[in-house]
Amino acid sequence: MDFVSPQRSTVIFGFDSAWTDSPKAPGAICAVAFDDHGQVQFHEPQLVSFAQARRFIDELR
Repeated sequence: MDFVSPQRSTVIFGFDSAWTDSPKAPGAICAVAFDDHGQVQFHEPQLVSFAQARRFIDELR
């Protein structure tokens, strides 16, 4: 797929917002990141707590 005008420095997050931050039932988060050159990197889904989800988002922003 060729982009006519590729995204630049963009991160799109996906997360399961229905969890209650229980260690027995963690949530999940993933992301698709576009760098300044339009390169795409997929960050696979991972199980996380609220704090871990926040760290994941902060690290990719």
